[in-house]
Amino acid sequence: MKFCDKLAKQRKERNLSQEQLAEKLNVSRQAVSKWESGVSYPDMAKMLSICKVLDCTLDELMDDGSLGENTPKENTKLDLTEYFNDFLNYVTRIYNMFYSMTFKQKIKCVLEMGFIALILFFIGMIILYLVRTIIENILYTFFESVLIY
Repeated sequence: MKFCDKLAKQRKERNLSQEQLAEKLNVSRQAVSKWESGVSYPDMAKMLSICKVLDCTLDELMDDGSLGENTPKENTKLDLTEYFNDFLNYVTRIYNMFYSMTFKQKIKCVLEMGFIALILFFIGMIILYLVRTIIENILYTFFESVLIY
């Protein structure tokens, strides 16, 4: 979730209007509106004041998960658009990374991916064989005991 969305959510959870928050921060209501719409960001001093007024940490307000440090979320709802956007961002980063590689690096990457796929295939086949053998033994034992009686 972006800063602008988190700010609006935190403000609403504390039943504050944009004007009330603006008064507590000594800024205009338009400034709060711009922050919540993502048009601009407050400076660091205001950011710390916002954290004090909203009784939250700077991490809670600013961390959008882009650094890979996912903090446990409380009371999360299934938001498919957020998951879809995360997936699209992930695909875009991979595409950009692959696009910036040299031809030699691209060939090496594709070969490594193929090797990993081959290893996963063989591991899957081994697991399938083991599961099949175990199920056959269980069924054989069950039907053998049923047929004896």
